[in-house]
Amino acid sequence: MQLWKTVAADLAPLTVHNYGVGGSRMSQAADLFIDHLAIAFKPRAVILYEGSNDISAGGKPEDVEANFKKLHRKLHAALPETRLYVLGLVPSPGKRFDKIDDVRKTNELLRKECETQTWMKFIDTTTPLLGADGQPKAELFIPGNIHMLPAGYAVWKSVIAPVVVPAEKPFEPNR
Repeated sequence: MQLWKTVAADLAPLTVHNYGVGGSRMSQAADLFIDHLAIAFKPRAVILYEGSNDISAGGKPEDVEANFKKLHRKLHAALPETRLYVLGLVPSPGKRFDKIDDVRKTNELLRKECETQTWMKFIDTTTPLLGADGQPKAELFIPGNIHMLPAGYAVWKSVIAPVVVPAEKPFEPNR
């Protein structure tokens, strides 16, 4: 999220504040960020991208899920009207792709948890970043790096904007 520099334009006309923190994990999001970055600002909606650093560091999908449950319960208790959009983990190339099975399992656990509440929605941002061969599309990633190029964020926009923008667009009365 931190490197998605075009997010405000990509999700216009929504007002977007990107508080992505590089290198973060779901436990940090649950214990710190949800209180200090989300709840404190009382947003109408939160877009969450967490979990890939957990898996990369050897964390288990079930641990990501447990911390996600903690996070969404805190958010909902404090802001019951706020919606939560959860993005699938990026299938980064290189050594991180060796853990694609854990990425897929984490995504499935997050998706299933989102389905338990009407105010949460899982958005599959993983599949569109993979080629027909099942590998990360090289043209979407910085060569030799885990992060996406602008083309990767354009893919995110193509998947996220059609879900989030219509649902969150402010009401405009007839003129």
